Amino acid sequence: MKKTLVFGLFGIFAAMLTGCSPKVMTDMFTYEHAPVNTSEVMLLTTADSMPDRSLYIGRVQVVPRSTNPGQEYIKLMGLAVRETAQNGGNVLVVDARPSKDYRVQGMIAHTESATIDSLAYSPQRVRQLWQLSQQIQDVRLQTAEGKSAVDSIKGKSVGAMIKVNMGPVWTTSKIYTMSDGSDYVKGLRGYAIDFSLTNLGKKGYGFGGDFFLSRTEVDIPQKLWSVDASYTLLYFGIHYAAGAQIGRRFFADTSLGVGAAMYTDDGQTEGGFGLRYTINLEYKVSKSIGIGIEGISQTYYFKRPDGFKQPKNESYGIKHLGVLMGVRFHF
Repeated sequence: MKKTLVFGLFGIFAAMLTGCSPKVMTDMFTYEHAPVNTSEVMLLTTADSMPDRSLYIGRVQVVPRSTNPGQEYIKLMGLAVRETAQNGGNVLVVDARPSKDYRVQGMIAHTESATIDSLAYSPQRVRQLWQLSQQIQDVRLQTAEGKSAVDSIKGKSVGAMIKVNMGPVWTTSKIYTMSDGSDYVKGLRGYAIDFSLTNLGKKGYGFGGDFFLSRTEVDIPQKLWSVDASYTLLYFGIHYAAGAQIGRRFFADTSLGVGAAMYTDDGQTEGGFGLRYTINLEYKVSKSIGIGIEGISQTYYFKRPDGFKQPKNESYGIKHLGVLMGVRFHF
């Protein structure tokens, strides 16, 4: 009973060791070469030139059973070199490209040329190959990130977009306080809310619509006091826009639009049309959400009232410049 138990435990222990040990697979094309010492095996990569009078005689793979490839690499390479030497190979051409399971694989070759000591199997040479595989892995990761960024530019990063903005606007045109054009105010600051929807498509250009509402307080100076007033501007129109991704995080677009406009103050309401130009820079916090700042230039044209005196070189309307900030939604 004790012997059975001992042999059973020994079998389980042996199975555990076997299960954890690397798996060596060899496919030889010929067995005509005598075994050599492992110190005679040169380690080359696929980027190195083969010695003269060389012939491939097989291939070898060593698959790890551990999750720590850095510590396993030296052991795996030693097993691959031992398998190469036992089958008469004195050159092992290692595939330095890292695989998903960190296996060591390469071609076994035999050469009649002299062995180059600096390339022969040694701990130093194995470390060189491990560092090379890590460098290749870093390049692959960087290339994958760059490809991902390019794909996002060509794909979903340019499409339909909603903007919601708020911020200050300045009236850069004259606001006449007298119907005879003898007095006016200028440089007034108000506040606006802006909403737009644009479909840029996959090529980065397209059409959309805008809704803009602003309110500006006006302090009209009089001889003995000032009069507080205000006016509201409403704009609703369409635009043509173009946009592009800048790097991985930034997005820029611009638009030119035309639409209907309405002016309202304490005493009158006027209808007309407006022209609009915007330029936007956005930082994308995710693929679908961004935070941006937008510059807006808008000019509104209204019908000149009868009897209103104004310089001939001026149009009857209002010009706005605004710097708005808000969120963007991409879909």
